[in-house]
Amino acid sequence: MDAANAERHTMRQGHRIIGSIGDLADQYDGLIVDLFGTLHDGIDLLPGVLGALRDINQRHIRICLLSNAPRRRAQVVEQIDRMGLEHDFYCGLITSGEMVFEALAAGSSSLGDRYFHIGPAELSGLLHGSGRSPVADIDEADFLLCTGIGHGPSVSRDPFARAIERKLVMVCANPDRSVMIGQNTIACAGMVAERYEGMGGTVWYFGKPHRAAYDGAFSCLGIPAKRILAVGDALETDVRGANAAGIDAALVLTGIDGHLVFNRQEGRVPWNKIAALRNRQHRPTFVVRAFARAE
Repeated sequence: MDAANAERHTMRQGHRIIGSIGDLADQYDGLIVDLFGTLHDGIDLLPGVLGALRDINQRHIRICLLSNAPRRRAQVVEQIDRMGLEHDFYCGLITSGEMVFEALAAGSSSLGDRYFHIGPAELSGLLHGSGRSPVADIDEADFLLCTGIGHGPSVSRDPFARAIERKLVMVCANPDRSVMIGQNTIACAGMVAERYEGMGGTVWYFGKPHRAAYDGAFSCLGIPAKRILAVGDALETDVRGANAAGIDAALVLTGIDGHLVFNRQEGRVPWNKIAALRNRQHRPTFVVRAFARAE
């Protein structure tokens, strides 16, 4: 076992919280990094993020940002630009929204051209320029496009009855069930898609934890998988996706699932919970306090 693998093994076996991502980065040549809850809170960059990114950049460790944002890549770049996240800090950015656009704009799917949008009005333009057209009535739609909760049918059973009857496929542009924006937890498209599936509907998911998202990140990084670490705040998407892709995963405690693996009152990780997670598909290799520079 080489020195890097030995240190990694020690950290796994030691059952301790790693202080910062900077304490792990040198063990890898590339990182696949989440955005919401990991680098920012939907409003501002989280404390310590810029310092960590500068350090990682100086060590020539490549970063691919991988987000379940139901938006085009350019929109997300503009958002993180405003937050102060410099382009030099990452070699690529992949969004689930961009994956949806590319898949449907290619014209290779058999879904049809007309879609009914389910989600916030601000996300209704995801497919503009793709050759697909929005419609105002489910009876006119060839498929459903779900970007979240807001416009269109609610997550209750009755409004989706006609879509189920017509066997409409739902395209889910964000598999996350929820996300934190500031201190608020916001329901996401994954919650709607899960209910639709539960009713018997068919859903096409784009983004984490599905393999295509990681294949895109691997292509961006150009690094062997064993030298890549995925970093994120969500067990269901970030950690599960990394597990399925065969790469190490660091769960940061700054986002949506931190409370599940960290007892803030006692200031410790309940490792029995981590052990239970290891029996499922949500096994973080490391638990990290934050995406910050080494202390």
